[in-house]
Amino acid sequence: MTPEEVIESLVDKFDNANDIIANYLHHKSLDLDDCLIMGSCGVVYLQQTEIEKSIRILANMPEHQILLRAFATEVERLLSKMEPQIDTLAKMEVAMIYDIALLSETVRILRHSLNIKDKETHRYLTELGASATHLHEVSKTESDIDAIRFAHDAKFDNFFSCIETEIKRLQFIMHFRNTRSWAQDFDMYKFLETLKDLYRYVKRYGIKPFEWSEEDDDIEQNVIHADMKSIFYTGDTAVTDEQAVEKANERGHVYFSLGHIQYIHDNFVCEQFHNIDPHDLYAILNLKDCDRRLSIREGEKNRVYYFISVVGGLVQSDLQLNWRKSICKHLGLSYKAYNSKYKEAADSENQRTVDFRDRLNEFIESFDELAKAS
Repeated sequence: MTPEEVIESLVDKFDNANDIIANYLHHKSLDLDDCLIMGSCGVVYLQQTEIEKSIRILANMPEHQILLRAFATEVERLLSKMEPQIDTLAKMEVAMIYDIALLSETVRILRHSLNIKDKETHRYLTELGASATHLHEVSKTESDIDAIRFAHDAKFDNFFSCIETEIKRLQFIMHFRNTRSWAQDFDMYKFLETLKDLYRYVKRYGIKPFEWSEEDDDIEQNVIHADMKSIFYTGDTAVTDEQAVEKANERGHVYFSLGHIQYIHDNFVCEQFHNIDPHDLYAILNLKDCDRRLSIREGEKNRVYYFISVVGGLVQSDLQLNWRKSICKHLGLSYKAYNSKYKEAADSENQRTVDFRDRLNEFIESFDELAKAS
């Protein structure tokens, strides 16, 4: 990484850490994403020499003074919280909560994979086995082997579509093999001492932080305090109107009709989402129990964030927040990440994104007609 990239990454990392620490002091609550960020912050005491070298290089370049001041600001904000509360913050169970959340997610994914294996995958494998036998038999005749082989393509496609989601979800778990060490090695006292050293170092070069206030911290409201049950969720669990959600669940509230689901299936499945049957999509988007999982295609996450925002806006107003958070949780997305990124696709001039927005706008315009169509 260049010196500029080193400092830019730390500004972003420390900005997130400021919000996490502020929320922890208010709610004593962490989630899996918080543990990842705090763990990655902890490695700064292993990289202190490289960071100081980057500061030294950039300090002699006038065009990077704003970046260095932003860095000094985030460090100063962290110190203002950590120094008076270090004993409380040292009790932040980053490693434990990380492992609990990770184990829970792993068990959930494996349990789902086993269910798939017992049902659909077994059926698809049986069909593929029958196809292999058929091909072997006709190979002894003068039949058109290629034509027969192509006729089995759909069976292969069904099989690969079935296991594709499971493979990606297990790969998602493998991603944490390395990042888990961040959380395990995190030490709040070492982090504080390194921040003090870095703050003294930037002051040596006359770098002054920008003005800031405690209101700059993004403190979440209505957060449920962390306990062993809430830790198992990777996103938030708060809603704006709990009674409305409770009543909706009791009466089996239908968020989207069959007509709505068919439009979403025709226009966004195999584009933003991996292939899934319409009846499974109906259950998922209506927040009903479903053995299948809706999964995001590679490179589509930002468009899916925007999809959740726009489609969620069509839900009854006092149920919107709960629907968005439930869908984020189903897709394995952090609600905090969704909340900070869903607007990115709104302004993109990328042609694929423009086409995607056009399909969403058409969905909004035809929403009432689609409801009648079902």
